[in-house]
Amino acid sequence: MRVAVVGAGVSGLTATKCCLDEGLEPTCFEQSQDIGGLWRYTEHIEAGRPSLYPSLISNTSKEMSAFSDFPYPEDFPVFLPNAWLLDYLRRYAERFGLWKHIKFETTVVSIQKCPDFATTGQWDVVTKVDGKRTSHVFDAVMVCSGNFYEPSLPLHCFPGIERFQGQYFHSRQYKHPDMFRGKRVLVVGMGNSGVDIAVEASRVATKVTICTTQGAWVLSRVFDHGYPWDMVFNTRLMSLIRNSLPGSLSWGLINYKVNQRFKHENYGLQSEKSCLVREPVINDDLPSYILTRRITIKPSVKEFKDNSVVFYSCPEEEPIDIVIFCTGYNVSFPFLEEAVIKVENKHASLYKYVFPTHLQRPTLAVLGLIKPFGAIMPVTEMQARWVTRVFRGLCQLPPQSVMEKEVQEKSKTQVQWFGLSFDEVLKTDCLVYMDELASFIGAKPSVLGLLCRDPWLALTIFFGPCTPYQYRLRGPGHWDGARQAILTQWDRTLKPTRTRVPAGIPSPFPSLLTVMGLLLLMAALLLCFQSDSLTVCHGTNGKEHRCSALPRITWELGSLVQQGVIWAGSAAPSGQSWDFVLYAESISINKTSLTVAGASHVSTRHCHRDVVNFPEVLELQPFLQICGERSLKQSSSSEGTALPCKDSMVRSVAIIGAGVSGLASVKCCLDEGLEPTCFERSEDIGGLWRYTYSMDSRRVSVYHSVITNTSKEMSCFSDFPCPEDFPSYLPHSLLMEYFRMYARHFDLLRHIYFKTTVLNVRKRPDFTTTGQWEVVTETSGVQKLHIFDAVMVCTGHFQEPYLPLASFPGIDTRFRGRYLHSQEYKDAEAFRGKRVLVVGIGNTGGDLSVELSHVAAKVFLSVRSSTWVVSRLSDQGFPLDMIGTTRFNHFLDWLLPSALMRRIRFRKFNSWFNHANYGLASTKSSNFKVIVNEELPFCLLSGTIVLKSNVKEFTESSAVFEDGTTEENIDIVLFATGYIFPFSFLEESVRSLFDDNRSLYKRIFLPQLEKPTLAIIGLVQLTGSVMVGAEMQARWVTGVFAGWNKLPPTSKMMADVLKIKPPVESNPSERKNLKMSFISYIDEIASCAGIKPSVLKLLLTDPRLALAVFFGPCSPYQYRLVGRGKWRGARDAILTQWQRTLRPLRTRAMDDSSDSSSSWRWMCLLVLPAALTAGFLFSKYPRLGWSPQAGPQL
Repeated sequence: MRVAVVGAGVSGLTATKCCLDEGLEPTCFEQSQDIGGLWRYTEHIEAGRPSLYPSLISNTSKEMSAFSDFPYPEDFPVFLPNAWLLDYLRRYAERFGLWKHIKFETTVVSIQKCPDFATTGQWDVVTKVDGKRTSHVFDAVMVCSGNFYEPSLPLHCFPGIERFQGQYFHSRQYKHPDMFRGKRVLVVGMGNSGVDIAVEASRVATKVTICTTQGAWVLSRVFDHGYPWDMVFNTRLMSLIRNSLPGSLSWGLINYKVNQRFKHENYGLQSEKSCLVREPVINDDLPSYILTRRITIKPSVKEFKDNSVVFYSCPEEEPIDIVIFCTGYNVSFPFLEEAVIKVENKHASLYKYVFPTHLQRPTLAVLGLIKPFGAIMPVTEMQARWVTRVFRGLCQLPPQSVMEKEVQEKSKTQVQWFGLSFDEVLKTDCLVYMDELASFIGAKPSVLGLLCRDPWLALTIFFGPCTPYQYRLRGPGHWDGARQAILTQWDRTLKPTRTRVPAGIPSPFPSLLTVMGLLLLMAALLLCFQSDSLTVCHGTNGKEHRCSALPRITWELGSLVQQGVIWAGSAAPSGQSWDFVLYAESISINKTSLTVAGASHVSTRHCHRDVVNFPEVLELQPFLQICGERSLKQSSSSEGTALPCKDSMVRSVAIIGAGVSGLASVKCCLDEGLEPTCFERSEDIGGLWRYTYSMDSRRVSVYHSVITNTSKEMSCFSDFPCPEDFPSYLPHSLLMEYFRMYARHFDLLRHIYFKTTVLNVRKRPDFTTTGQWEVVTETSGVQKLHIFDAVMVCTGHFQEPYLPLASFPGIDTRFRGRYLHSQEYKDAEAFRGKRVLVVGIGNTGGDLSVELSHVAAKVFLSVRSSTWVVSRLSDQGFPLDMIGTTRFNHFLDWLLPSALMRRIRFRKFNSWFNHANYGLASTKSSNFKVIVNEELPFCLLSGTIVLKSNVKEFTESSAVFEDGTTEENIDIVLFATGYIFPFSFLEESVRSLFDDNRSLYKRIFLPQLEKPTLAIIGLVQLTGSVMVGAEMQARWVTGVFAGWNKLPPTSKMMADVLKIKPPVESNPSERKNLKMSFISYIDEIASCAGIKPSVLKLLLTDPRLALAVFFGPCSPYQYRLVGRGKWRGARDAILTQWQRTLRPLRTRAMDDSSDSSSSWRWMCLLVLPAALTAGFLFSKYPRLGWSPQAGPQL
């Protein structure tokens, strides 16, 4: 029996192979010169065949996309770039001898019934080769031409497009994103292609907007614990749950699951008619790109104008340069008569999406005209297996009336579920459809039967992913290797990501620690609730001490007051600096003591611990001795009693650098009445964040694509929130705009001297008495000497690149390629087509690796230490730091054992993806770092980035790694090895006092100095925003300079430094020196400055605010609620921080009547049986219970 196969793509190849399996004689006609169909990339668009863009990567994993008797090689990436998939197709064709059955450069012109079709079922196939037509007669025809070659461009649906003066085209014409550079781009349509193109365009375009009528679910390829989404989602257990429950309940479960990663409603992606199921969009980058506003979501287009577009529900016109219509493709068969297959509204009436229902003989079949919720390759293979059995007469089709009735009912059902829009009617549940076709040919696996004969295999089939190998266990086409392929599917999935094995040590007694931690938590909560009031007997670093439990208190001031003024009364007068402020109901003074009744709290300048004591009698004599000849006089003021002492000597302050720390320091100096002078060697503010393309060896600049790792609400200055329309994570351009707004608002620019370099900072000869400094600057070649009372060094820790070439033998002697430090990196263009090795996996190394993977031929990432990767998106799509950085979480960190908290934190990290499977980190690792990067896991999963161990040595063109592997033909080595901070402008006697920031008291002051008039600002790396840390440091430092705050004696400061500084032989790396807990450090400095908020006090006076402060994000506004620098807008800023976070996301108007996911959660909880829920949760851990090679993993 001769069979004509039209097309040599995925469907055509498997159709040819299935014909051979059934003893048929296939002839495959392919109009191009090679196999692959859609997956064969060509730079130029060819008429009549599909076209793809070079960056295309499969949306389904290799194990779920394989042909059922031909698994992918284990070293192939999990998600395949188009070149890898084409390589697989070539191997498939070679393995089963398909090449000889394919006629290339042969176009099928027409397919018509033979005159005796009613009896023979034969077809007349006319082909064309080099302009010559040839007629063939075949017993059957398999149409495998697909539906991605005739673009659908419904311009009539877009009023005004004819007068639009910009460029517009269909996505079929898209190849590279370079055409979008500097343009404002509109993507119409939100399918997989539309989102892929929008993400690519956003990396080079000025602005990218996606308009969508329906919205879409967005799934990541990296699913629970980093496993491929389809291997977790497409299981027989999950299918049973979806299809056994009522439709609305099944929808509710799916809706709840897809909203776990991020809440689609907040991102403007929720469908206006949530009862309609839409094909999920598979994209790992879209949520973070929306969150950073690299992509904006808009409703559908109302009309186009000359150079702009108007959207529904948005009255403003939006300027647009280029429009890409991602509106799908038409379904057409130009070589077939309309009487054979009639297409209406992009829908062909086919039985099981394969056979026309009205033919007298079932000898024509259409393969691949379906959109399953899963991989297309196994589906077309199953179609081909069934079709060839039908051709041979081994399977029978039902009567025509039965087939037509089923087609009509199927169409109505899908219109009800999906809506009749474009090709939605082609969508179907992959597993149900595959099982149905497999049952026709007797290839559907029987789980119950296997449970008796092979229980382990049965459990794997039911709970594990429904891979195509299951359909080769029995029936025609039985494959002996199917069982082994099923049981080893997870090994082949994990093999390409395990290119590096993280080291680790065992963690003892995890269960015991868990129990102890829970008991401690319960005990602490009981103590908190049983405590009626707080009695303070030992002060802590300048805190405000609540003493409401003491009705009568006396104070000893002799050990506290060294200079300045003491005030006792209900409110301290403004305009003067106070050493000691006591708030009370009544005050009485006699010759030897001062007695206070009804004291509420006290503020001091002092910042050292265990020095504030509350004895029974307050002695005034020590204070009188300190103040010299001044006598104690009762003030006539009704507010209290003032005791004046000498004023602070600091007035003029030199600030070096006008970056983040410098701007905050200038502003804080002005707040304290000081006179700041800021020296900035460049021509603008911004420091590190001011991007310049030109290389300046004197300053470090960010690369063009950099985006903040902390959200705007957690990174802003404490009395100046970011504008609400700013995205949650800011690109460097918007951050610079925010700095300029801050400088203008507080009039800081007039205090800054640009293009002025500080050459030298040295003590004056009389420094021991005056604390003054000589500062030498240079402007336009002219040097000038200045005298300042104090100096604030705000140059940060990104000063000089750290390039440890000695640690990499051969890099500067044998290696012939290029090597550079990440400081020199600006954009990826210079790396196009190169094989690149990135050394170091900090935030910069991760960012650059991801960016280079889009243009480089191959990227290798060399990692020395264990690294945990977190996403900017946390639960339900909220910013990571706003969810994780809370006082409640900080309380748990303090309360529970550190080993238990590490275990909890590691489990949270691994819930996104299992770091051990990716070779990044192990829960047993003792030393580790945390970086922020939401794109890296997918790059590792798709093979565009390969993780390697530490480099051992370099040869002429290769890198040898410590695990013994070698990578050849390395073109460029990029060192992301951090920076050092030499402070070369400080005189040697000062610079020699510290080797890193741990030598500084509170990471700020040099304790050995005779006078505390030199402060290092911003030389600290926190687990949160350094901007907030720098501002808090500046507030405390200027308080010290102004005399409001006092430092403890040198001996106590040195003791504090030595306590936190480890021995020399166990010093960690330079970068790790700076890591500190955000809340711990900020609270510590705030306590020194007397501005730390009291949650307990707020709970009594403002419960709503107290709950927001304790359970909500620890945003910087909290430190403007009390103390000096109190801001009236702080309360409102805290209570509205979530509105400002969500505001830039909600750019697409939604119908308020749309269903919310919360109602579905309650329905699920009420209806689902406990056993079903347990089964559902069990299915979330695909490696548990059915993979013999791998046990449970975190």
